[in-house]
Formats: sequence, C-alpha cells, structure tokens
Amino acid sequence: MILFATALLAADALPFAPPIDKPLVYRQTEDRIAPDGSAAHFTLTEEVRFTRDGTGYILTVRALSAEAQAPDAAAASFRAGMKPFIGIPVATRLSAAGEPGEVIDADATWQRVVQSIEQAAATASPPRNGIGPMLAGFRAMPAPAREAMLKGPAIALLGLSLPPLPEGGSGPLAETMDTPLGIPIACSGTVRRDTDRDGAIRYSADLSSDPDAARRIAAQTRTTGAPADAIAVQSLHEHRETSLSASSGLLLSSVSKFARIDPAAPGGERPVSQRGLMLVSQ
Repeated sequence: MILFATALLAADALPFAPPIDKPLVYRQTEDRIAPDGSAAHFTLTEEVRFTRDGTGYILTVRALSAEAQAPDAAAASFRAGMKPFIGIPVATRLSAAGEPGEVIDADATWQRVVQSIEQAAATASPPRNGIGPMLAGFRAMPAPAREAMLKGPAIALLGLSLPPLPEGGSGPLAETMDTPLGIPIACSGTVRRDTDRDGAIRYSADLSSDPDAARRIAAQTRTTGAPADAIAVQSLHEHRETSLSASSGLLLSSVSKFARIDPAAPGGERPVSQRGLMLVSQ
C-alpha cells in the first residue's frame, strides 16, 4: 500500500499472542503538509484477521475503504489508485513469534489485483492517463517484487524487530527512509522504551537521514531537475511514537511525524507529513 507505516515489534521482549478468528480493524492515515501549511488527508481502512496454521499463524489483511480530504485531483488519484486493492484478501504465513513468511497463493492474488486494475481502467470516466504503462509494469513485475508489495500491509502491522530494551532503556536504531526523491536511504537514530499508564508498551524513536547521502542520490538520479546542493537540505527527520499491547504484542497505534531538515526554516525543520496506523476496532 501507499502509506508504508512501520510498527515496531520487539519480538524478543514481548509475547506474540494475537486473537484468533477475530476481525480487527486498523486505519492508516497520512497528512501531507504543503509549504503554505495546508494539509491533504488520506485514509485507508483495513480488516485484519489471525488464524492458526500449525504452530504459527496466517495473517489475512483486506482493504475495506479508501477516503481522501484533499484537492479534487489528488483525492481522485488516491481513490483510483487504491480501488483495485479494495476487497482483495492477502494472506501471509507467520511464525509462532509473528515473523512474516510467504504470501499464500501469491500468483493468484496478484492476478486478481491486475484484473481489478484492468476493470478500473476500462470503466474510468474520463479515461486515466498512464494506465497502460502502469498495467504493463504490474504484469511484468518479478515474483519477489510482487510478493513484497502484497506483503506490505502485513509488514506494516508486524514491523521491524527492535533490540530488547529494559523499561526506560534506550538504544541505537537503523532503518531506511523514503526521501523526497522517492528513493529509500539509510537513516539512524535512537529509540527508547517506556510503559504507558494503561500498561501499553511505548517506543519513542528519532531518526535522521544523511544529507550527504541525499546529495549523492540527487546527483546520480537527476530525477527532480533541482541542483544537488538544493536537494541536500531536503534530508528527513522522523519522530515516531509506537504503542504495543503488553499482552498480545500487537500494534495499538503508531504515529510518525516527518520534517525536512532546512536551515532556513524556523527551528531548522519544516514539517512535510504525518503518518499513522491505529487499531480502531477489536
């Protein structure tokens, strides 16, 4: 999916005991903040269900709806882009510890997605520009890339494994981050673990990308037409707050605030987006 929200799961420190055969509803949100301070809001609602699979589990994610509060063109583009995925269940095998494995019937599931895109293209009014090349790209996508895209929602829920931390402890964290160039680059920072008053486990993380890396990527790709030195100030800083259930290990909420590192902006940063993933029904 498009939001790529990342939930942080410390598998070595928390149990993994999801509810079985019980539908859960998660909501992904993204607010894109324009330079003038205005924001466009996008929402994707998904149903999540865990079932037993031997000693492990099967996690099935099904997109229910996609909504947008944004300028007409942006809202229409978001809805059209998400429509082919609505209603298609994607099932991923999980280990007993919640680690994702293969997508079940990946080829057949991918074919359903492609057919849904074809149907949406055939019924679009007015016709959407660029649908032909997009369809060709989907049809030609290698199997590993297809599986990675299908598995995206499960990865968002289960996330990256954090080092086990004691209560009040902190440690280093390294990830990749989407840059304004649309290319993931390495970033690093710190993460701290605490317990909320309601007993949930909270991780607070601060991550920054490398300005030199952004400059090198800009110089190599030439995708924006902007000078490489101008792109350097677009390196990102992310502050993330993630809450997990202490009893099940499941994500309760995750909110990431992104800002561009810009010496000319107040405080040296300019907010660009906020992404969220929240359990809204269980």
